[in-house]
Parts: sequence; structure tokens; C-alpha cells
Amino acid sequence: MSNLSRDYNHVADYYEGIMDVGIGLSPSSIHSNVDAKYMLVAQDWSSSDTLENSDEEGILHRAKTGRGPKVKTNELLDSYVRDCDIEGETYLANAFGPFIKKGSMNAPIPDKDIQYCVENYVSKEVEIQDPEVVLLLGKKSADAFRKYHRVDSDCEDFSDQSGRRYVVLPHPGMMGTNLNGGYDKVLRKWKQITA
Repeated sequence: MSNLSRDYNHVADYYEGIMDVGIGLSPSSIHSNVDAKYMLVAQDWSSSDTLENSDEEGILHRAKTGRGPKVKTNELLDSYVRDCDIEGETYLANAFGPFIKKGSMNAPIPDKDIQYCVENYVSKEVEIQDPEVVLLLGKKSADAFRKYHRVDSDCEDFSDQSGRRYVVLPHPGMMGTNLNGGYDKVLRKWKQITA
């Protein structure tokens, strides 16, 4: 981890390593089709405060689904997927790869650390998963992949050398949804890609 600007925890540090699924990204039973057409790349999975303060119900939920219970971002993401009728066609990864930020869920992650993870972990996962389309959920994920693929910083739709398509979408949380015109407007963007 010497190339990262901070000391981070690893997903395997929690719940006796049950969440470590190999390449270092969290499992997600609802978005875990390894032959998925769509790979969803969010910013990060969780935080140390959230994981360390989970009750037994939260721990069991994460062990079963790979995600926290009653998290609005997860609920909205699931709604976009369901309303686009692409359930079962998705695989979820995170631009911050196998690392867990210290502090609260809204603790910042330096851009250079997300860039490091995209270059050293997540880009490899994209190659392994080989989806047709990578949906970059939010600015941090999008910026890291645009830089990795050397495309303009305002490019919203691009392809890599293999022809794989990358599309930028708003972060699926309440703030990202609201800043982009609300659920219905963001859903129209999703449907333009997944139709």
C-alpha cells in the first residue's frame, strides 16, 4: 500500500474475512453475475466506522448480500437496475477496489488513491469480467477511468482499445440523483444506455 497516500483498511479485515472474494472487491448477490452485460463501478464499498459499528443484523446482511442494510444509495441503485429491467445482467465493483476508508461513510478519498486502485485493481477486474458496458457511477469513478483510458475529462461515453463501452452516470445516492434532476430524469439516462 506504499503507493497510497494514506493507510487504509482492507475488506478482508472485517467479519473474519468473509467479504474478501478474491480480487478484493465486495460481493453483491443482487449484482454478481460474472457473465454480466453491465459492470457497475461505484466509488467505494464502505467505511471503517460503518463496518465496526454494525450490529448482528447488519453483519449478517452484509455476509449474505455484500452490502449494508437500509442504505439509500443501494436502494436507489437497485431501483435503477430494476426499472431498466436489467436485473441479473449486472456486476457491481468499486473504484476504490479492496480498500476500506477510515472514518465515516462520507469521509473523502483522495483522487490519487482512487486512481491507483483503478489502475492496479479495478481495470484488471474489468478485463476479467469482460462486460459489454461499464457504467461509471459518479464523478470519482468516472474521472479515474477517463484518466486511465486517456480520454477528455468531460467525455461521458467512450470506448477502450478493445471496444468496450464506458458510460458516465450520476452517483446513485440521493445527492447525485437530486443534483441531476431527480430520479425520473436520471432513470431516463439509464434507459438510454440499457434499452
